[in-house]
Amino acid sequence: MTSIRGNQRLKELERKWWFVALIAVLTTFVTRYLLAGAGLPAAPEGFSGFAVYAFCFLGVWKMFAGLGWLVGLLCFVPAAPKG
Repeated sequence: MTSIRGNQRLKELERKWWFVALIAVLTTFVTRYLLAGAGLPAAPEGFSGFAVYAFCFLGVWKMFAGLGWLVGLLCFVPAAPKG
């Protein structure tokens, strides 16, 4: 049950405009850095190049989204009362 609630909270966080903007900027820079480090050209060539760029972008996006959710969970959710 916990994972379902956690997934729902992540989806709610991904709907906030400021979170999407931050993740988009970070993802764009990291994707460009990774692909340049791999020696790929600045613009994708053909469908296979576009697919590589898209898979890298989406993977990095999910990584930052999950990391943002985890940081929010650890920093901003109040602790359970001891009882």
